[in-house]
Amino acid sequence: MIEELLHEQLGKREFEVMVRIAIGNSNRQIAEQLNIKPKTVSEYKSRLIKKMRMKSANELIRYTVKNNLVE
Repeated sequence: MIEELLHEQLGKREFEVMVRIAIGNSNRQIAEQLNIKPKTVSEYKSRLIKKMRMKSANELIRYTVKNNLVE
């Protein structure tokens, strides 16, 4: 799969979490914004890294910025 299309396989909530991670929100902030538990955010983050074939959250952030998914 082409790297630029990896984010297209994400669900709506997964994409929301990815974008919020990329703009620098903490797990607690994301949890409050999306009305979910911080542990759930951690689970989303782990799943995102695996699903996007990344090695870390930093790599996920670079992908998000590189593909203009955040401003």
